[in-house]
Amino acid sequence: MNKRTIINALLVVAVMITCLFKAEAVYPAYATDRASQLYDEIISCKLESSESDSIQQWIDTELSENAGSSEWYILSLLHEGEYDFTEYRNSLEAYLSNNTISSAVTKQKYAVILSVIAPQSPYISELSENTIGQQGVMSYIYGLHLMNSGIEVSGHTEKSVIEQLLSMQFDDGGWAVMGAYGDTDVTAMAMQALAVHMDNTSVAEALEKAVDFLSHKQNEGGDYSGFGIPNSESTAQVLTALSSLSIDAESDERFIKNGNTIFDGLALYKTSEGGYSHLLGEDASELSTAQAMNSLTAYKLMKQDKGTLYTFEEESSVIKDETEEDVSYEKKQINLRLIICLSIALITIICIAVILAGRKASKKNILFLIIVMVVAEAVVLFTDFKTADEYYDKNNIEKGEITGTVTMTIRCDTIADIDEEYIPEDGIILSECVFEIDSDDTAYDILTEASRTYSIHLESSGADGMKYINGINHIYELQYGDLSGWMYFVNGKEMSEGCDGYTVRDGDNIEWHYTLEMGKDLK
Repeated sequence: MNKRTIINALLVVAVMITCLFKAEAVYPAYATDRASQLYDEIISCKLESSESDSIQQWIDTELSENAGSSEWYILSLLHEGEYDFTEYRNSLEAYLSNNTISSAVTKQKYAVILSVIAPQSPYISELSENTIGQQGVMSYIYGLHLMNSGIEVSGHTEKSVIEQLLSMQFDDGGWAVMGAYGDTDVTAMAMQALAVHMDNTSVAEALEKAVDFLSHKQNEGGDYSGFGIPNSESTAQVLTALSSLSIDAESDERFIKNGNTIFDGLALYKTSEGGYSHLLGEDASELSTAQAMNSLTAYKLMKQDKGTLYTFEEESSVIKDETEEDVSYEKKQINLRLIICLSIALITIICIAVILAGRKASKKNILFLIIVMVVAEAVVLFTDFKTADEYYDKNNIEKGEITGTVTMTIRCDTIADIDEEYIPEDGIILSECVFEIDSDDTAYDILTEASRTYSIHLESSGADGMKYINGINHIYELQYGDLSGWMYFVNGKEMSEGCDGYTVRDGDNIEWHYTLEMGKDLK
């Protein structure tokens, strides 16, 4: 056997070691509910327009470079809990050092942001001092946001600010900067600040009147008007307010007009690129897009029971509270990666040694081997590995105390007439099967169990609480059109929440269907 054959054989072995394990690619965090899809479209739009390869790069470049005017985007991204805001914080503090801020409300906005990313910043007290009440109702609203964030302001207490805001509510249930009648935007923003204090009877009564006010103000298209002009910002503020009160704007009948929800109203202002315009037919604006993003964030937080747009305590506890199972899995992943990386490095060293032992050692060959090693180890480090046997072993599925059973089917009838390898002729990927459940099982858990039990290919993405199904049985979203993808139904009802957000109940019938028209072809 000559040296070239030996080298080729060793390279093949290196590739085989890397491929012995089934990898689950890491996808962006998407979710199945409508708010998350619209949110993701905004993110894609902003990454493209800023020429950023990632959200972190967007934060470190465009948002940091525009510190002082990019805070509404930052407000949403802070809830993701996975980004480094050091560059932005430094830029914001530099902006505050070099500029004089005259608006009391603007100062309060900066202070709220800093309280999350730099709680020890000396700018917080400087920005907060003497701002409450200096700019009318809006400075009381943002002053309460300051206090809700744990910022103390001399001369004021939460109680005094709440009482002042309640005294400024009009008889129609709304708030306004001027006049004697409520304004949609100001009312919604007052509700956002007061929502944290729902245990206060007076606040609860005021908010009930405000909800009724907003219900009657909604336009037939589902959107809202400010000063008599329909616009996206007013619509976004209402969605944020309702989400702060745990009111589901997509299903609450009080906020469905002529069959249109607030989401339908907000979508009226969505541009083809994924941003939002102020008025119908206009180009996207930064303020409109950022406020739409805030409202979608607020809705997602409500659906996940993680607080409101302006509160962060619950998110922090969730992020830091890792279970022993998660830690154990991470340790296994680290050990697996180390073993594979060491194997690749060892084989590379052997190959280089064989080359050097030859009489005609080539620098190009050595360089090629090093490049192959670096690429292979990069794949290992940034990929979540599981063996195929480990993933599909149904004996590895752990259950708690059994509380009942559910049935589930997986079908793709809409594309059954297409002659493709993975599309069954009858459209049935999984006929109706029974699965035992425990008290914590979600629709996603049952789908995963079916995948493992019956060796059905499954690809999902997203963090816990926001799982999105990318593909089942090698049939993917968008594969058969821009509106195609997987949807699930429970007891015949189309589900709007993420599949790992719905806890199954005894007797549930779960159906997964592939749609070509976002569900319209399934009705």
